[in-house]
Amino acid sequence: MAKSVSIEVWNPNGKYRVISTKPMPGTRWINLLVEHDCRVEICTKKKTILSVDDIIALIGNKCDGVIGQVNS
Repeated sequence: MAKSVSIEVWNPNGKYRVISTKPMPGTRWINLLVEHDCRVEICTKKKTILSVDDIIALIGNKCDGVIGQVNS
């Protein structure tokens, strides 16, 4: 089972829940999601690629969108 994954939360009372598997540059993308009533949770774990268990832990029981990122 995955350990607790640390996150940064924007708009905690948003109607929709969107997860980002890692931070992205700038805040424009966050602002757009918040303007559309999304709670934005950004994984702050310092790991290049999250395990399947980490992603499942992030998503939890309810999630409306996931922004997954892969580094090569």
